[in-house]
Amino acid sequence: MMKFKGLLIIFLCFLTPIFSQNSADYLKQANEKLEKNKFSEAITLLDKCIEKEENNDKAYHARAKAKLNLRFFSGASNDIAKAIEINNTNLDYYNASAVIKILAGFKSEAIEDYTKILAIKPDDAETSKARGQLYAQLKMYRKAYTDYSKAVEKLPKDEALLLARSAVSFSIKNYQGAINDCSTIINFNPKNQDALVNRGMYYYAVKKYPEAIADFDKVLTMNAKDGDSYVYRGLAHKELKEIDKACADWKKASELGFNTTKWQEENKCK
Repeated sequence: MMKFKGLLIIFLCFLTPIFSQNSADYLKQANEKLEKNKFSEAITLLDKCIEKEENNDKAYHARAKAKLNLRFFSGASNDIAKAIEINNTNLDYYNASAVIKILAGFKSEAIEDYTKILAIKPDDAETSKARGQLYAQLKMYRKAYTDYSKAVEKLPKDEALLLARSAVSFSIKNYQGAINDCSTIINFNPKNQDALVNRGMYYYAVKKYPEAIADFDKVLTMNAKDGDSYVYRGLAHKELKEIDKACADWKKASELGFNTTKWQEENKCK
Protein backbone atom coordinates (compact mmCIF):
# COMPACT_ATOMS: atom_id res chain seq x y z
CA MET A 1 0.00 0.00 0.00
CA MET A 2 2.83 2.40 0.79
CA LYS A 3 4.30 1.83 -2.65
CA PHE A 4 0.92 2.47 -4.29
CA LYS A 5 0.48 5.74 -2.38
CA GLY A 6 3.90 6.86 -3.48
CA LEU A 7 3.02 6.24 -7.12
CA LEU A 8 -0.26 8.08 -6.66
CA ILE A 9 1.57 11.15 -5.29
CA ILE A 10 3.96 11.10 -8.27
CA PHE A 11 1.05 10.78 -10.70
CA LEU A 12 -0.76 13.71 -9.12
CA CYS A 13 2.38 15.82 -9.37
CA PHE A 14 2.38 15.30 -13.12
CA LEU A 15 -1.31 16.23 -13.36
CA THR A 16 -0.98 19.45 -11.38
CA PRO A 17 0.34 21.66 -14.25
CA ILE A 18 -2.48 20.47 -16.52
CA PHE A 19 -5.19 21.63 -14.14
CA SER A 20 -3.44 24.75 -12.86
CA GLN A 21 -3.99 26.95 -15.93
CA ASN A 22 -6.17 29.94 -15.32
CA SER A 23 -7.98 32.23 -17.76
CA ALA A 24 -4.95 34.48 -18.14
CA ASP A 25 -2.83 31.51 -19.19
CA TYR A 26 -5.34 30.46 -21.83
CA LEU A 27 -5.65 34.03 -23.12
CA LYS A 28 -1.87 34.40 -23.40
CA GLN A 29 -1.56 31.13 -25.30
CA ALA A 30 -4.46 32.08 -27.56
CA ASN A 31 -2.88 35.41 -28.45
CA GLU A 32 0.32 33.58 -29.35
CA LYS A 33 -1.71 31.36 -31.68
CA LEU A 34 -3.37 34.43 -33.22
CA GLU A 35 0.05 35.91 -33.96
CA LYS A 36 0.90 32.72 -35.85
CA ASN A 37 -2.44 32.76 -37.72
CA LYS A 38 -3.53 29.54 -36.03
CA PHE A 39 -7.08 30.69 -35.61
CA SER A 40 -8.85 27.41 -34.88
CA GLU A 41 -6.34 26.59 -32.15
CA ALA A 42 -6.78 30.06 -30.71
CA ILE A 43 -10.54 29.59 -30.56
CA THR A 44 -10.15 26.31 -28.66
CA LEU A 45 -7.97 28.05 -26.06
CA LEU A 46 -10.33 31.02 -25.83
CA ASP A 47 -13.27 28.70 -25.28
CA LYS A 48 -11.41 27.33 -22.26
CA CYS A 49 -10.56 30.84 -21.10
CA ILE A 50 -14.21 31.86 -21.19
CA GLU A 51 -15.21 28.67 -19.38
CA LYS A 52 -12.87 29.76 -16.59
CA GLU A 53 -13.97 33.42 -16.66
CA GLU A 54 -17.23 34.04 -18.46
CA ASN A 55 -16.97 37.84 -18.30
CA ASN A 56 -13.48 38.16 -19.79
CA ASP A 57 -14.02 40.87 -22.41
CA LYS A 58 -10.49 40.48 -23.79
CA ALA A 59 -11.15 36.83 -24.50
CA TYR A 60 -14.34 37.61 -26.40
CA HIS A 61 -12.49 40.28 -28.39
CA ALA A 62 -9.69 37.87 -29.26
CA ARG A 63 -12.14 35.13 -30.21
CA ALA A 64 -14.01 37.58 -32.42
CA LYS A 65 -10.76 38.30 -34.28
CA ALA A 66 -10.07 34.59 -34.72
CA LYS A 67 -13.58 33.91 -36.02
CA LEU A 68 -13.39 36.90 -38.36
CA ASN A 69 -10.22 35.52 -39.92
CA LEU A 70 -12.07 32.25 -40.49
CA ARG A 71 -14.91 34.25 -42.16
CA PHE A 72 -17.33 33.20 -39.39
CA PHE A 73 -19.02 36.59 -39.37
CA SER A 74 -22.04 35.84 -37.17
CA GLY A 75 -19.85 34.24 -34.50
CA ALA A 76 -17.41 37.14 -34.61
CA SER A 77 -20.27 39.62 -34.35
CA ASN A 78 -21.75 37.84 -31.34
CA ASP A 79 -18.40 37.73 -29.56
CA ILE A 80 -17.57 41.39 -30.08
CA ALA A 81 -21.08 42.32 -28.96
CA LYS A 82 -20.45 40.38 -25.75
CA ALA A 83 -17.11 42.16 -25.25
CA ILE A 84 -18.87 45.52 -25.59
CA GLU A 85 -21.61 44.40 -23.19
CA ILE A 86 -18.96 43.62 -20.57
CA ASN A 87 -16.84 46.73 -21.24
CA ASN A 88 -18.64 49.48 -23.15
CA THR A 89 -15.84 52.06 -22.89
CA ASN A 90 -13.18 50.23 -24.91
CA LEU A 91 -13.05 51.96 -28.30
CA ASP A 92 -11.09 49.08 -29.86
CA TYR A 93 -14.15 46.90 -29.43
CA TYR A 94 -16.39 49.31 -31.34
CA ASN A 95 -13.77 49.54 -34.08
CA ALA A 96 -13.61 45.75 -34.29
CA SER A 97 -17.40 45.58 -34.40
CA ALA A 98 -17.47 48.06 -37.29
CA VAL A 99 -14.84 46.12 -39.25
CA ILE A 100 -16.76 42.87 -38.80
CA LYS A 101 -19.97 44.49 -40.04
CA ILE A 102 -18.26 46.09 -43.03
CA LEU A 103 -16.73 42.77 -44.10
CA ALA A 104 -20.10 41.07 -43.61
CA GLY A 105 -21.73 43.70 -45.83
CA PHE A 106 -23.59 45.69 -43.17
CA LYS A 107 -22.23 49.18 -43.73
CA SER A 108 -25.16 51.06 -42.18
CA GLU A 109 -24.77 49.09 -38.96
CA ALA A 110 -21.02 49.79 -38.99
CA ILE A 111 -21.81 53.51 -39.08
CA GLU A 112 -23.62 53.07 -35.76
CA ASP A 113 -20.43 51.71 -34.18
CA TYR A 114 -18.38 54.65 -35.43
CA THR A 115 -21.07 56.99 -34.13
CA LYS A 116 -20.74 55.44 -30.69
CA ILE A 117 -16.97 55.97 -30.78
CA LEU A 118 -17.45 59.63 -31.69
CA ALA A 119 -19.93 60.04 -28.85
CA ILE A 120 -17.14 58.98 -26.47
CA LYS A 121 -14.29 60.66 -28.34
CA PRO A 122 -15.63 63.45 -30.60
CA ASP A 123 -12.21 64.51 -31.92
CA ASP A 124 -11.19 61.08 -33.18
CA ALA A 125 -10.13 62.01 -36.73
CA GLU A 126 -9.57 58.44 -37.91
CA THR A 127 -13.10 57.48 -36.89
CA SER A 128 -14.58 60.53 -38.63
CA LYS A 129 -12.58 59.55 -41.70
CA ALA A 130 -13.81 55.94 -41.55
CA ARG A 131 -17.44 56.94 -41.06
CA GLY A 132 -17.14 59.46 -43.88
CA GLN A 133 -15.91 56.72 -46.18
CA LEU A 134 -18.95 54.59 -45.37
CA TYR A 135 -21.30 57.52 -45.93
CA ALA A 136 -19.64 58.12 -49.31
CA GLN A 137 -20.02 54.45 -50.28
CA LEU A 138 -23.70 54.68 -49.36
CA LYS A 139 -23.98 57.86 -51.48
CA MET A 140 -24.80 59.98 -48.44
CA TYR A 141 -22.42 62.61 -49.72
CA ARG A 142 -23.29 65.56 -47.50
CA LYS A 143 -22.78 63.49 -44.36
CA ALA A 144 -19.54 62.18 -45.85
CA TYR A 145 -18.41 65.74 -46.52
CA THR A 146 -19.14 66.74 -42.91
CA ASP A 147 -17.14 63.81 -41.53
CA TYR A 148 -14.25 64.31 -43.92
CA SER A 149 -14.11 68.01 -43.06
CA LYS A 150 -13.98 67.19 -39.36
CA ALA A 151 -11.11 64.79 -40.03
CA VAL A 152 -9.25 67.33 -42.19
CA GLU A 153 -9.15 69.72 -39.23
CA LYS A 154 -6.90 67.20 -37.44
CA LEU A 155 -5.21 65.71 -40.52
CA PRO A 156 -4.70 68.67 -42.87
CA LYS A 157 -1.94 66.95 -44.89
CA ASP A 158 -3.62 63.58 -45.34
CA GLU A 159 -3.59 63.32 -49.14
CA ALA A 160 -5.98 60.36 -49.35
CA LEU A 161 -8.43 62.16 -47.07
CA LEU A 162 -8.31 65.37 -49.10
CA LEU A 163 -8.76 63.39 -52.31
CA ALA A 164 -11.80 61.64 -50.83
CA ARG A 165 -13.29 64.96 -49.74
CA SER A 166 -12.70 66.39 -53.21
CA ALA A 167 -14.77 63.54 -54.69
CA VAL A 168 -17.73 64.08 -52.37
CA SER A 169 -17.46 67.85 -52.85
CA PHE A 170 -17.85 67.28 -56.57
CA SER A 171 -20.84 64.98 -55.92
CA ILE A 172 -22.63 67.73 -54.00
CA LYS A 173 -21.72 70.26 -56.72
CA ASN A 174 -19.16 72.05 -54.59
CA TYR A 175 -16.89 72.25 -57.61
CA GLN A 176 -14.52 74.88 -56.29
CA GLY A 177 -14.12 72.94 -53.06
CA ALA A 178 -13.22 69.85 -55.07
CA ILE A 179 -10.64 71.79 -57.07
CA ASN A 180 -9.23 73.41 -53.93
CA ASP A 181 -8.67 70.07 -52.18
CA CYS A 182 -6.78 68.70 -55.18
CA SER A 183 -4.74 71.89 -55.37
CA THR A 184 -3.83 71.53 -51.69
CA ILE A 185 -2.59 67.99 -52.34
CA ILE A 186 -0.59 69.10 -55.37
CA ASN A 187 1.03 71.86 -53.33
CA PHE A 188 2.18 69.21 -50.85
CA ASN A 189 3.05 66.66 -53.50
CA PRO A 190 3.30 67.85 -57.12
CA LYS A 191 3.68 64.23 -58.27
CA ASN A 192 0.36 63.02 -56.89
CA GLN A 193 -1.14 61.72 -60.14
CA ASP A 194 -4.57 61.00 -58.66
CA ALA A 195 -4.93 64.60 -57.53
CA LEU A 196 -3.83 65.89 -60.94
CA VAL A 197 -6.21 63.60 -62.83
CA ASN A 198 -9.12 64.48 -60.55
CA ARG A 199 -8.43 68.19 -60.72
CA GLY A 200 -8.21 67.94 -64.49
CA MET A 201 -11.62 66.26 -64.57
CA TYR A 202 -13.08 68.91 -62.26
CA TYR A 203 -11.65 71.70 -64.42
CA TYR A 204 -13.21 70.03 -67.46
CA ALA A 205 -16.57 69.82 -65.67
CA VAL A 206 -16.57 73.57 -64.99
CA LYS A 207 -15.40 74.31 -68.56
CA LYS A 208 -11.89 75.44 -67.63
CA TYR A 209 -10.42 73.52 -70.55
CA PRO A 210 -6.90 74.98 -70.71
CA GLU A 211 -6.44 74.30 -67.00
CA ALA A 212 -7.70 70.74 -67.48
CA ILE A 213 -5.29 70.16 -70.36
CA ALA A 214 -2.39 71.48 -68.29
CA ASP A 215 -3.12 68.95 -65.53
CA PHE A 216 -3.43 66.04 -67.96
CA ASP A 217 -0.17 67.12 -69.61
CA LYS A 218 1.57 66.83 -66.24
CA VAL A 219 0.12 63.38 -65.60
CA LEU A 220 1.14 62.08 -69.00
CA THR A 221 4.67 63.41 -68.52
CA MET A 222 4.89 61.15 -65.48
CA ASN A 223 2.82 58.25 -66.81
CA ALA A 224 2.41 57.96 -70.58
CA LYS A 225 -0.05 55.08 -70.16
CA ASP A 226 -2.74 56.90 -68.17
CA GLY A 227 -5.76 56.32 -70.38
CA ASP A 228 -8.11 58.57 -68.41
CA SER A 229 -5.84 61.53 -69.09
CA TYR A 230 -5.87 60.89 -72.85
CA VAL A 231 -9.67 60.56 -72.85
CA TYR A 232 -10.34 63.74 -70.91
CA ARG A 233 -7.58 65.73 -72.55
CA GLY A 234 -9.12 64.77 -75.86
CA LEU A 235 -12.51 65.99 -74.70
CA ALA A 236 -10.99 69.27 -73.54
CA HIS A 237 -9.22 69.73 -76.90
CA LYS A 238 -12.54 69.07 -78.65
CA GLU A 239 -14.24 71.84 -76.67
CA LEU A 240 -11.44 74.18 -77.76
CA LYS A 241 -12.04 73.11 -81.39
CA GLU A 242 -8.61 71.43 -81.50
CA ILE A 243 -9.96 68.36 -83.26
CA ASP A 244 -6.64 66.96 -84.52
CA LYS A 245 -5.26 66.97 -80.97
CA ALA A 246 -8.48 65.44 -79.66
CA CYS A 247 -8.33 62.64 -82.23
CA ALA A 248 -4.69 61.93 -81.41
CA ASP A 249 -5.55 61.59 -77.71
CA TRP A 250 -8.54 59.32 -78.34
CA LYS A 251 -6.48 57.13 -80.64
CA LYS A 252 -3.87 56.73 -77.91
CA ALA A 253 -6.57 55.99 -75.34
CA SER A 254 -7.99 53.36 -77.67
CA GLU A 255 -4.57 51.71 -77.94
CA LEU A 256 -4.58 51.51 -74.12
CA GLY A 257 -7.92 49.69 -74.08
CA PHE A 258 -10.37 52.58 -73.71
CA ASN A 259 -13.42 52.71 -75.95
CA THR A 260 -13.29 56.04 -77.77
CA THR A 261 -14.96 54.90 -81.02
CA LYS A 262 -18.00 57.12 -80.55
CA TRP A 263 -15.95 60.32 -80.20
CA GLN A 264 -13.66 59.38 -83.07
CA GLU A 265 -16.60 58.71 -85.38
CA GLU A 266 -18.49 61.84 -84.33
CA ASN A 267 -15.44 64.00 -85.01
CA LYS A 268 -14.42 62.14 -88.19
CA CYS A 269 -11.04 61.22 -86.83
CA LYS A 270 -8.73 59.63 -89.41
